[in-house]
Amino acid sequence: MAEVELKDIVTGIEKLFKSDTHFVFWYEKDGEFADNIDALGQQLNEPIVVMSPDTQLKTKIKLLGIEKSGGKALVYAAFEKPDIHQNLFIDMILYSKEFTADMNAMLLHELGLPQTELSFVKDHRKFFGAKDRIAKFKQHYQLGKNSEQVELAVIAKSNDLQLSNILMEVITAPELLDEFAKYQVLEVFWNFIDRAYGYHGKHDLQELLATMMMNFTYYQMELELPEVLRHYEVGNSNNVVSFMLNWRNRNNTREVYKQVSDQVWIQLDGQQIFKNLKVIDLLKTDTFIAFDQYIVKWLISELSAGHLGEVINHMTLSAIAEKRNKMYFSLEYQRAYCMTVYARKVLIKRESQDENDFKDLIHTYITKDYLVDTAYRKYLNALDHLPATQVEWFDNLSQSVESSYNNEHLVPMISDWCHDYAPNKIEPQRRERNFYSSTISANKGRAVVIISDAFRFEAAKQLQKKLDKRDVFGTDMQYAVTGLPSVTYFGKPLLLPNHKIVYQGKGELLVDGQKATNLEQRLHILQTVEPQSQAMSFKNFFSLSSTDQKKYVAGQKVIYFYHDIVDATGDKPVSEADVFRAVEDAISELERGIDRLRTISIRNIYVTADHGFIYRRHLLDSTDKINLPSEVDFERKNLRYAIGSTDFNEIGVNNVKLGDILDNDDQRFIFYPSNANIFSVAGAGKNYVHGGCSPQEMIIPVLHVTTESRKSQATYVKLAVTDSSRRITGHEVIVNMVQNDPVDETHRAAAYVLYFVDGTGRQISGEQIVHADITSANVNDRLIQCHLPLIDQDFERSGQYQLVIKNAEANTKKLIDYQMDLTVGGGFDFDI
Repeated sequence: MAEVELKDIVTGIEKLFKSDTHFVFWYEKDGEFADNIDALGQQLNEPIVVMSPDTQLKTKIKLLGIEKSGGKALVYAAFEKPDIHQNLFIDMILYSKEFTADMNAMLLHELGLPQTELSFVKDHRKFFGAKDRIAKFKQHYQLGKNSEQVELAVIAKSNDLQLSNILMEVITAPELLDEFAKYQVLEVFWNFIDRAYGYHGKHDLQELLATMMMNFTYYQMELELPEVLRHYEVGNSNNVVSFMLNWRNRNNTREVYKQVSDQVWIQLDGQQIFKNLKVIDLLKTDTFIAFDQYIVKWLISELSAGHLGEVINHMTLSAIAEKRNKMYFSLEYQRAYCMTVYARKVLIKRESQDENDFKDLIHTYITKDYLVDTAYRKYLNALDHLPATQVEWFDNLSQSVESSYNNEHLVPMISDWCHDYAPNKIEPQRRERNFYSSTISANKGRAVVIISDAFRFEAAKQLQKKLDKRDVFGTDMQYAVTGLPSVTYFGKPLLLPNHKIVYQGKGELLVDGQKATNLEQRLHILQTVEPQSQAMSFKNFFSLSSTDQKKYVAGQKVIYFYHDIVDATGDKPVSEADVFRAVEDAISELERGIDRLRTISIRNIYVTADHGFIYRRHLLDSTDKINLPSEVDFERKNLRYAIGSTDFNEIGVNNVKLGDILDNDDQRFIFYPSNANIFSVAGAGKNYVHGGCSPQEMIIPVLHVTTESRKSQATYVKLAVTDSSRRITGHEVIVNMVQNDPVDETHRAAAYVLYFVDGTGRQISGEQIVHADITSANVNDRLIQCHLPLIDQDFERSGQYQLVIKNAEANTKKLIDYQMDLTVGGGFDFDI
């Protein structure tokens, strides 16, 4: 009896008739199905012609007749197929099909495998026991491909046959090794691994990955494996490096890589193995996240030791941090690395000021000193968002940053400012009260003013930098200086058009005899001077529909928008610690708002503030506070200023007449600390303060933004290969390139992925990511070198090979032809 059912026979024969086949020949040596021919004939769609050894000629004549009439037939012969010299049907068989009832042979034929693979089919019948696996195998298999590798790919659900992709699937789902064992291909898998990577270790996934990571680490460091680690050495290091690069560049396996590398670190006892490596070598590698932990801590220790210049290999700490921020675990340590950059800027001592001119103090602040305020703000903001496990690393450094900011920058800066400050030293056009007359009224076209409460000069510089990266904006940064006290109820009225300002007490100024406390009152003052004026909350305006926004600005010449995030956060004791986060939010909101105004044809926008502020994180003690004399009756008293009619002498307290601020005959005094201290005033908030005399509180931005309605013409910077000889002469190809243009408002930064492919588009190298983000105008600073390891395989000198430069942002590719000139080839009988 045959090993297959009659229905399988019918199915197999009918498949052969699906094409234009006229005849199917079935030679059966033992005639096992001779008794079932009648039953078979009842199920087949085609007639059966039974042939014996002595009826070949008669049968052939019959078949010719059937063929002539366009018919089809199964030719069943219960004897062994005659050899070529005795077989009268040899010509017809060439354009017909043959059938065998052997399931293995049937399967071999269905899979499209050559006869030489019959033993493979027999040995793997369990795998082929499911129709979906058969279908997947047929989908993947191509003539000449390794059948066992196809089976592995099917089990692993890999998209292609490459061993590297099969291995990646196994790493993601280690249980696949059990599936390989189930279908008796586990040793086949390990054989492929051994041959492809020159692996000599135990057939254990964790051991393999440890070996690969160890070799990759020393490849990155450009060092040989030390003698004590030679048992990890592999025979095909290029293949290992290529695999590691490609694995790490896959976005969907990042978490898996992190988990595996953590496990391998523990398995290897990485702390012990790598403890003697030099920092200069560790800086080059990012195989394990522990390296970043070490480097961050090393950077912190260097900063704490006062090493603020070049520390290693002509690199500053900032350059090292910025380099590491482009490496593999940058997401996990981005804030920590940035904090070391910010800390360095704060820790560098402020140059002593010899200026006798108040204008020089202003110039120094708006060109240099403001950067320290920015660095301090960003340091604390990053610290507040740092993962809890990293916070304690910065404890000592944070204390140093706090001390340096206060004692080396803030205190001397404010002391210099207070020493030289006098209202008449400020140029008239730079006085806050003259903002409208000197800046807005000079505009012939429409002007939009955004007054962001407590938006410091340094924050506006960051906003300017962001806008300058886009070619649809033009910016010009000027400044104004507030009066005293530097508070909202003074600042907002002073920014209005005015001729006469009077302080009538209780936190209220009169502008040309009119109250200016709320938005409606300020709008009335605007419209008195320019009838075609409007004023609205910035937030409310952007809650309108686009149509209503256009209607609102139509026909207007001056529009004031009031924006309040920073002061609203800092002025509340419960939220003052979040004020630096609020500054970042304000910058983002203003950028989005300016972009929206651009789309509704607003061309001139001015961003300014009513006042600035001082924020310090450390808790103030009694030495930071000044007790005002209790016998003096003050109209108003706050942390950084007081208003009163009686003069007094107190160390650390200066004053100025209110009339000198407002240009009238008001004889009351504004008292303020002559340093960074505060007055002892009841209330919870002490760290966020304003109202006093300091560049941080008094210098406000006047950022003029001009917009264009057109779409951005900015393009991504491009990479050009500078090598004159495009030849591949070794298993690691060095590609020299230049970033064509510096990153600026018309050229955006981009990340490029580089790798080599063969003529079929198959990747033959590891991938390297190149960050094209260089801003230098010097072309020599924009030279880039990239190392690409080729996988070990046979290469054809006459074959087509190309370097792929893929823009990861735009998802575009540039192909550059290379000539293969390798004298020695590797090669495997399977795809790696």
